[in-house]
Amino acid sequence: MNDAPWNGLFSRMDDYAARTGEEVIMQVGNTGFEGKHTECFKFGTNDSMKAIYDRADLIVCHAGLGTILNALERNIPVVMIPRVVVVPELTRDQQGAVAEKVEKIGRGVVVNDLDDVFEGIEKARALEFPPYKRDDSLVRFLIDLLAEIDAGHMKTEKRR
Repeated sequence: MNDAPWNGLFSRMDDYAARTGEEVIMQVGNTGFEGKHTECFKFGTNDSMKAIYDRADLIVCHAGLGTILNALERNIPVVMIPRVVVVPELTRDQQGAVAEKVEKIGRGVVVNDLDDVFEGIEKARALEFPPYKRDDSLVRFLIDLLAEIDAGHMKTEKRR
């Protein structure tokens, strides 16, 4: 969990839980957010997070690599809201590029406006895909992206 202002997403997910009656569990970090219809916690251990992932049938996240990889390993569709959605002044952020790649391989949906989260959830639920097999193109993409970040820059051209 990072310091981006995610309370807008948390509020929408709390509303989603109220409307649908679905169980929604959220890691809210130090935001102070307290859900009325959701189970919220600040941070989890590796084991507690694995247990949550193992129970999930959909993951809504900020397009962090760890969360996406956990979803892929478990064959769970993912709704990704990159940090730039809530922190528009970010001009360089790898999450958008990663999210687009995951969407392109058909394993998730990118949401670029918090008002579209419910629609993104429905689109992700409709995704049909065979069990995940390691996609070397995604691994190569992530390795290249991390090397660019480590070098202190990101390519500006559109990624494929």
